Amino acid sequence: FDPFYTTKPVGEGTGLGLSVVYGIVLRHKGAITVNSEVGTGTVFHVYFPVVDAPATVAEGGAAVSQKGGGERILYVDDDEALVYMLTRILRRLNYEVVGFTNPKEALEVFKANPDHFDLVITDMSMPYMDGATLVHELQAIRPLLPIVLVTGYVQPKDLETARNLGVNQLILKPNTVAEMADALHRIFAELPKRAIPAST
Repeated sequence: FDPFYTTKPVGEGTGLGLSVVYGIVLRHKGAITVNSEVGTGTVFHVYFPVVDAPATVAEGGAAVSQKGGGERILYVDDDEALVYMLTRILRRLNYEVVGFTNPKEALEVFKANPDHFDLVITDMSMPYMDGATLVHELQAIRPLLPIVLVTGYVQPKDLETARNLGVNQLILKPNTVAEMADALHRIFAELPKRAIPAST
């Protein structure tokens, strides 16, 4: 569960997947154990506390994260599990999301249709191209493109990089769905509304 520890070859993983899971479990006051045997497999047990009190709900219904308005998001992270999870979560929150684990592939898709995306979420540490370089490339094409930069460990240089890049939000991993949803809702609320083509 140590951040950045991975058994994958260099350039094929950052070792943040289990660290993110561990952080989510701890935030919910739970625990996680693992038992792994060569040739047998690996078993994870996740424990959460029993809650007697009813869940807090918003007035008039169940508690929900802020929802989008169909905005189109390009999500880039070399952790395949995170891409799988977050793209599906954001789709449930009414965003159109395309996810990539390879930043170079994501950049090529963006270049092919730069006006298609309303916002980009990208990890900072990735093989083939780091997040700062990807942001530079994207901004060279669309200078005012909204960017959310995600990192597993904020160093002083990361804060400086984020400021210099002019990204809209820097989010620390592991982050909650509510944190990401609130950040997106806030960014889109401050942007001019995307023009919707007239029907013919």
